[in-house]
Amino acid sequence: MSSKASQAESPRLQLPRVVIVLLVSLGWPAMAGNLTNRFLLALERVRSGSAPRYDQQLILADVIPEPVRRFTNFSGDVSGRYIEALAAVASLRREEDPALDQIVNGVLAHQKPDGHFGAPPSRDFLEDDDMAMLWGNGRLLVGLLQYYRLTRRREVLHAAERLGDFLVGIAPKLHSPPVMLQFQEGKFAVGYICWTQTIEGLVELYRATQRPVFLDLAREIARRTERRPGQHTHGFLTSVRGIVALYEATLDHRFLEQAEQAVRDVVDSGNVLIHGAVPEAFRPDLVRDEGCAEADWLRLNLALWRLTGKTAYLETAERTLFNAFALNQFNTGDFGHRVFAPLAPGRPVPEHFHPLGVWGLGARAWWCCTLHGLRAFCDLFRAAFRKSGDVLYYELPVDGEFDEGGWRLRAESSLETDATVRIQVLAAGKASLKLAIRQPRWAGPLQVRLGTRAVPTRTEGGYHWLETGLRAGGHLEVFYPLRTLEVHLSDLTNAVAVFHGPWLLGVDELTSPTFFDEPWPQNRLLLPEPGLEGDLLLKQAQERRSNPFGVPVAHFLVDYLPGGYPLQLQRTTLRPLAEQTGFSSSSWAFVFRKAGSTRPGPSR
Repeated sequence: MSSKASQAESPRLQLPRVVIVLLVSLGWPAMAGNLTNRFLLALERVRSGSAPRYDQQLILADVIPEPVRRFTNFSGDVSGRYIEALAAVASLRREEDPALDQIVNGVLAHQKPDGHFGAPPSRDFLEDDDMAMLWGNGRLLVGLLQYYRLTRRREVLHAAERLGDFLVGIAPKLHSPPVMLQFQEGKFAVGYICWTQTIEGLVELYRATQRPVFLDLAREIARRTERRPGQHTHGFLTSVRGIVALYEATLDHRFLEQAEQAVRDVVDSGNVLIHGAVPEAFRPDLVRDEGCAEADWLRLNLALWRLTGKTAYLETAERTLFNAFALNQFNTGDFGHRVFAPLAPGRPVPEHFHPLGVWGLGARAWWCCTLHGLRAFCDLFRAAFRKSGDVLYYELPVDGEFDEGGWRLRAESSLETDATVRIQVLAAGKASLKLAIRQPRWAGPLQVRLGTRAVPTRTEGGYHWLETGLRAGGHLEVFYPLRTLEVHLSDLTNAVAVFHGPWLLGVDELTSPTFFDEPWPQNRLLLPEPGLEGDLLLKQAQERRSNPFGVPVAHFLVDYLPGGYPLQLQRTTLRPLAEQTGFSSSSWAFVFRKAGSTRPGPSR
């Protein structure tokens, strides 16, 4: 796959900030950037949303178990995810959550005498519901330990320890050849990944108890973790995240190498799509995405970047965050599924399939993705800054806070409206602290201002280093000159994708319905050849729709030849896929056939 970028830089835009007043009033007044608003939308959905409402009956149904909703056979899945997400949020925001306390108390009351939750296992662990029960208990173990880290309630740790002992006791059956063979192929959501994903909870349980038996079991399961075609992506990626945690607990580099090899294998196998999405099932079953898998892919790459310092992991997470993860979030705050569009309706998906887009069809997966998506935000906020020695690195151009050693800095991003991030120094510590700001590949040389004056920076190692020291009350503005990038897909003839800054651009059916007239996959965009003066596309910066998640800094007008009647030139607007969150589900095209070159006409 080759790529080309225009040399011209985008002009700085002076557009109004977008603030969702209702959401900011929920108790997060510190920041009001796009990432914060997305987080608050997801949090409001979980705490106050309906269809369905996360009340005690719905949450506890899988630990009783009580078949009042779907998926209660995944014993502890919804309850565990809910506890993990809300405990992580409470930790991030340094707040108490009495409603969460009540849910945890309800869960503890339903623990079975042998330590597990939910339906009893079969004798030989050869039933699909056995694996479903293990999956849910694994998620619940993680949730209980996240809550214990927050509250230090001893009875919660005791319950988690009893559950861990249950897993240790059944391990010989799960490691037996008959069980492994039966659940390694063709089982998808009730496959062997239901067992391997328990690594994450076992490692955390070892950290809390220092009992080696839990770490030993995690090691054994890691040796049995492998990726297979058609496998449940979320289950495998969760297992790999557990292996990363295992490395952090043991410092055994074999586990870090195993995790890095797993990521390389996912990428090399064509399971990472142009917008940073990973599918719900690995090829050849590439049909739709899953919010859980996108959240896992984000968190896994952020963890590997933190441990290895390899920029490729950060860039992978960044592409997923600004595109697939954002596209996956519904306007209700939920996460779920988006269905991939094939080359033409009714055609089978080819082996090396690059989707031309996503259908408006989708599903809000309140039973998993909504909660797992909310959990991912907590890692994202913490990834904005990274400290090493006496240097504080600002890495992702998103909202975030740093609070350590007397220093407190806050970043608020308005990248989507004026390509700017504002960094405030709220408090200064006694020890000196240097600031280095990452230079992304999708931007021209960063421009930094302190108040009203430009700040000289030294560029080294992919960062802009501030020559002046940080002081309390300082207010930096970092401007990111957004570049346009045309990416050519080698396995589709004359096909391109277009990025502006970190955003992948597409056409949506809601604002451009005629673009999707049959046979829309044969539409051909007229793009200028790289090297012409100006940006790759003509920017329509003045266009501003009532979308709280709009990205007006990356709107373009472009001409195209419709597949059904190419004699009449038509015009459409390219806009970031991330805008989907701001309106009802719509079909999107984001891989285009290219038709020669021309200069787009004047904006209108």
